[in-house]
Amino acid sequence: MAPLHLHLLGSPRIIRENQTLTLPSRKAWLLLAYLLVERRPCAREQLAGLFWPDSEPEVARSALRNLLSQLRKVLEDRLEVQGNLVGLQLQPGDTHDLQEAHLPAGPLLHGLEVPEEGLLQDWLQHTRHTAQARQSLLLAERTRQAFQAGRWPEAVQWAKQRFYLDPGDPDACVLLMQVQASAASLMEAEHAFEMHRQHLHLLGLQVSQQVQDALQTYKMKPAASPGQSGQVALSGRQRELETLHLQFQQVRVQQGQAVMVLGEPGIGKSRLSEEAVQRFEKLGAWVLRARAQEGDAILPDALSVDLLRNLVQGDLEPLREMLPEHLRTLQVLWPQLSSHMGLKSPGATGEPLNRSRLRDALLDLLQQASDRPVVVFFDDLQWADQSSLGVWEFVLSRAVHSQRILVLTTVRTENLSQVTPWWSRIGRFMHPRRMVLQVLAEGDLQGWAAVLHGPDRDRVLRFLFSHTQGHPLYLKELLQDLIDQGLLEVQGQHLQLTPLGQNQLETTRSSGVEHAIEGRLCRLGGCALQLFQCSVVLGQPEGFDTLLQLSRLGEDEALDALDELLQAGLLVEQGGRYLCSHDRVRSFTLEHVPPERRKRLHRRVLEVLPDHPPAFLGKHAALAQMGEVALSHWQEAAQVARQVGALSELAAALQAQLEWTTEPSARAEVLLQCAEALDPLDRVDEQQAAGSEALHLARQLQDVPLTVRALLRLAWVLQHHDLLESRRVAEEALDLARSTPDGLLVASSLQALARTYRHEDPDHGLKMQEEALVLLRAAGDPRRLAYGCINLAYALRAAGHWDRMRSALEEVLHQTELAPEDGGLLVLRASAQHVLGIEFRQRNDVQTARQHFEQSLQLQERLKVGAPMATQVELAVLQAAEGDTDLAEKAVLDWIRQDHLQWEPSSRRYALVLLAEVRHHQGRNTEAARLLGTVQNAGAVGPQYWRVNQLLQWVRARLPAGQFQEALQHGQGLTVDHVLVQSLGG
Repeated sequence: MAPLHLHLLGSPRIIRENQTLTLPSRKAWLLLAYLLVERRPCAREQLAGLFWPDSEPEVARSALRNLLSQLRKVLEDRLEVQGNLVGLQLQPGDTHDLQEAHLPAGPLLHGLEVPEEGLLQDWLQHTRHTAQARQSLLLAERTRQAFQAGRWPEAVQWAKQRFYLDPGDPDACVLLMQVQASAASLMEAEHAFEMHRQHLHLLGLQVSQQVQDALQTYKMKPAASPGQSGQVALSGRQRELETLHLQFQQVRVQQGQAVMVLGEPGIGKSRLSEEAVQRFEKLGAWVLRARAQEGDAILPDALSVDLLRNLVQGDLEPLREMLPEHLRTLQVLWPQLSSHMGLKSPGATGEPLNRSRLRDALLDLLQQASDRPVVVFFDDLQWADQSSLGVWEFVLSRAVHSQRILVLTTVRTENLSQVTPWWSRIGRFMHPRRMVLQVLAEGDLQGWAAVLHGPDRDRVLRFLFSHTQGHPLYLKELLQDLIDQGLLEVQGQHLQLTPLGQNQLETTRSSGVEHAIEGRLCRLGGCALQLFQCSVVLGQPEGFDTLLQLSRLGEDEALDALDELLQAGLLVEQGGRYLCSHDRVRSFTLEHVPPERRKRLHRRVLEVLPDHPPAFLGKHAALAQMGEVALSHWQEAAQVARQVGALSELAAALQAQLEWTTEPSARAEVLLQCAEALDPLDRVDEQQAAGSEALHLARQLQDVPLTVRALLRLAWVLQHHDLLESRRVAEEALDLARSTPDGLLVASSLQALARTYRHEDPDHGLKMQEEALVLLRAAGDPRRLAYGCINLAYALRAAGHWDRMRSALEEVLHQTELAPEDGGLLVLRASAQHVLGIEFRQRNDVQTARQHFEQSLQLQERLKVGAPMATQVELAVLQAAEGDTDLAEKAVLDWIRQDHLQWEPSSRRYALVLLAEVRHHQGRNTEAARLLGTVQNAGAVGPQYWRVNQLLQWVRARLPAGQFQEALQHGQGLTVDHVLVQSLGG
């Protein structure tokens, strides 16, 4: 017979040959437990009376016969029935968890109750109490053993298990607080006290004086040092720590420091940064932490959500001090914030998160630091989503002028290119520095000598260095492997070679981190390995309930597995969620999960977490090889990204769709959408590649309209860096479009070609735009015609036809009046009013210009399309000419401060032109000349061109010739971005 493993503590189950067996009824489990506990044969009459006290004797004996028959099917010959006696005789190899030496797993027959009051219920309650007391004693002994050996994390886990058996037990509470306080986790000790207090409160009891006194004692006790907590203190990084400390001190002198800690995976970036951050906290800094996870790049605002999740683990007072409307925005960003703060949930509004309000809310959060320096720590920044990076770029650019801020980030060297653009933009308003971590030198390992003990210390250090070459992750894993193999042992606060280690140290097969990781995984129990595989497949932190459902283990099995993984250091806890301790461990484990099992786990993720973001679901569906499901989720992810304006996430979702979109026509459509999404991200090469592939497919399909659309997309990309090639492509599109009956397609091609002549041959470009307008009029589509009129206005301005340009813009106003409820056309009308205001301003018709600006402003405020600040600034600049220069200066600077990081280069030049005009009206003509020099050097094109020439004339007339030329040349040596940031600094 195959051995049986009987698990009656916790959720009951029977294991035979790795298969779980079950019993048909509650009383079958109770009878099995009764026979195991009593350890002796029992009379039939006794069992019948115990289990069926209210039944007639014959009925009770018949029910007992049926129950014994059911048990025999599972227990086979182990169930012994001899005459009137019934007993249980286990076979060699059988095990059960009611043995005293067995680790606790939960209450006896958890979840099974006896509905009737009587002897059986009394027996069950007594047996449970006895088992719990035995478990409590065993756990207390394990806790004390680990505590005395200095194994603090292990001691904490044993103490927690004992406490959770009965949160009302004062001895268990005191022991847990003791080990937590000794392990430098006073906050956790206070949390245990609060759980104990609440449990007693429900029972109508008070906390004993013993527990209260213990808490006060531990509060006054100094925290343990890293060496005391069983963790090797940071070694070999003293120079880097001093550098980071110097950067922190610079915050007190120069506002805005930024440090990027670079290095390969496992080199110690996070460990070094966390050590530095903890020191900054002791110096009075307010630290905001967030860690990006692999896969976050497709989840909008993931980094900001993680920052809030970490923030609520500490002091909630800064959040409570925020303006109510800003706090509500953060609740919309992360709905769980409401429960953490005891607030009413804002509810599901169905509206996308307002990006402008989110920026204001996070800025308000930073301002709660008051006079304290602020440290913003972004760990693993290479995985961060672009939405969060854009928001924090804006928030930091605003906050740096009024607060002392240090931004500390860690980035993998191999992924540096992913964050370089963001880091460059941060450098416009902060003082950036990069720190590259290398492996430790052999001399750096001498810091480990404080942990190693005994005459073999130098021998062990040489062994560690020769096998790891000073790589911190390899050192950590190899040390753990040596301890697990019994070559090193923990003695109090030190490590020392064992007799086995003295004989076998140099011959051990630990050849590196992968061998060490593999060895640790091999030592895991089956349930722990199963739970760990679920965690690495998930790829992001999740709570215990999620891991439980994914693993399909019993609750107590999963809890035991979780404890084992935490003790082994393979999982770490972050705010009630669990994740793999290191990416290298995760990638190694993931590679060794059998492919079919990995695929099935990804499918389970979809079943267990159906409400997660569609991008997350799309990724797991793709890894599960569920093509249609993945495609559906990625399509939804693209829709969500469009709603929230997350451009990078939109492009990622569309690119992911391409993997599962094989039908040529549908693939070409997605490629064109993808190219359009990549356009505002300045990812020209990818945009051109998508357009080229779409064109190739369209030609294969011989689909002329699709081919024309692909050519027009390529023409748009090429116009920025190869005008002649853009013109050739637009001409090809026009030739093809003319072969179709689609007038709108011809009109679009004509407009694309006209753009390529706008500055080189404006009259020719104007002629083609006029031809396009004829076709648009014939089509009778007000929206397309209005856009055509706008393009005509730009072509007329390039050709110098001011009067006709004004007529084109007035036709835009007329076309938009035909559909007064069409929001898109009203936006176009507001734009036309704004451009008319600029043109009348050029003609010095201030009154008419003001009327157009005011009408544009009214429309923008009515439609609530973004912030109408550009129009407000134009109105303010008009007032500067009439003497109100202070208001104009404030309006221009506020506009730059709010939005300049999101602008295109031409808009940034435009802002400097407006600021130069204000400076001129203030009489600060030298500054105006410098600003104009910068704009002139950057290339003044578009609506600011006439203003630059006009302002140059005004300023030249008010400055000596030499002073004017010197100021102009000084400005020409500066970049637009540098001058914008300089202007914000006053």
